[in-house]
Amino acid sequence: MTMKHTRRKLVAGLAILAFLMCSAARLRAQASQDQKTQFEEVLGQAEKQFNSGNYRSATERYFAAAKLTQDRSDYSRVYFGLALSYFYLKDTAQCERYIKMVLEVDPRKEVSAVFYPISFVQVFERIRNEMNIPALPPREVEQVKPENKVPETKQPEEVKAPPETPPEKKPAAEPAATTTAPAATQNAAPAAMVPTVAAIERPGGHFEVAALVSSWSVNLIKGLFESSIADKFSVEMRKVMTNDLRDKYYHFSLVPLADQYSQNLAFDSSGPNYGLEIRYYSKGWAGSFSVGLSFEQTSMKLAVTGTVTQDYTDGSSATSTVAGTATASVFSTNINFRWDILPSSRVTPYFILGFGWAPFKADVTETYTGTFSPVSGSQQSIQGTTVKSLVDIATENNFTLPDAILIVHLGFGIKVNIVYGLSGIAEAGLWDGFLLRFSVAYRF
Repeated sequence: MTMKHTRRKLVAGLAILAFLMCSAARLRAQASQDQKTQFEEVLGQAEKQFNSGNYRSATERYFAAAKLTQDRSDYSRVYFGLALSYFYLKDTAQCERYIKMVLEVDPRKEVSAVFYPISFVQVFERIRNEMNIPALPPREVEQVKPENKVPETKQPEEVKAPPETPPEKKPAAEPAATTTAPAATQNAAPAAMVPTVAAIERPGGHFEVAALVSSWSVNLIKGLFESSIADKFSVEMRKVMTNDLRDKYYHFSLVPLADQYSQNLAFDSSGPNYGLEIRYYSKGWAGSFSVGLSFEQTSMKLAVTGTVTQDYTDGSSATSTVAGTATASVFSTNINFRWDILPSSRVTPYFILGFGWAPFKADVTETYTGTFSPVSGSQQSIQGTTVKSLVDIATENNFTLPDAILIVHLGFGIKVNIVYGLSGIAEAGLWDGFLLRFSVAYRF
């Protein structure tokens, strides 16, 4: 009984093991099929971009497709698409690089001037000759015209998958054909191992430098504080005019009527901003996240302008055009974090969050020009200018100012790839105010 029981357990165990192995095989086959389907989908996207003339976007999709396959014939399709894309982008070095990679995995690859630009065919044949790969007889050249300008997708033969480790170069396997190939074809140049995905990805792309030009203001929200600033500035300028008139004409006998005045003042702000930024992408061209360090110079200007009239107890009055301007030159060091949306696209929206620090000093200039109308006598011209630092004003009014300011940067922008590595950027957002920024960036 014991032996029978043991045999039953052994048979049951073997049955379970066989079932598990079959299940694992089916799962691997399904995963392989799913990956193949995904590869064809991404490759189709690349060909669609290529047919639309978006060659830069096409290269990005070809790179993505290469990560989804280990099949030599698939690599041939990807490399050929990259070679043609870079040909139309006039990037000769990259075009020749991927032609070589096509011939390494598919030495029997042929192109025809009937379907491709003659200059591309000439480059292809020149590289074939440099690699000592003889051309096929005319009857074996593929004559199927590709759709529009899409790279060839049908391969004349099935090539075995490459070994996991680079072997010594061996002659290419004899192609399957209905007729016997001539000796020159049978002795074609040896095929190299399929390069890894890392080898075909675009090199570099980790750093980007940019020149920044921006316009700064707080005018979008000035309605929240314009009337308060106008009232305070009106009090200050009427006080300045009265003190000057006392010194020149009436000494201390001129008394202003507290409720007999008028004002028409408006607030404005502006400030050009210039800077230089260096940005780091930890994952290179494929990454969406980056960190930037910038050094920026901002000239902030806050101004209140208009007219003020003050009446006095003796019946005289003074009317002046007044202007108060606070200017600050701020040199800041900033760090920001940026997330690109669709980083492989030609047009890339992005979101940015950053912080900065800057020493802060400002000067305030107050001017008035107008007329004084006494009760008797002729009208007199009056004018005056006062320049104070913001520190002096703080001391006079018993409040303190920080030695530095914290800058909060929050924005949304669009990056447009102009040519290889060179981009134009437009951004709008907050930067201790409102910022409209344009920049030119080069990525390497």
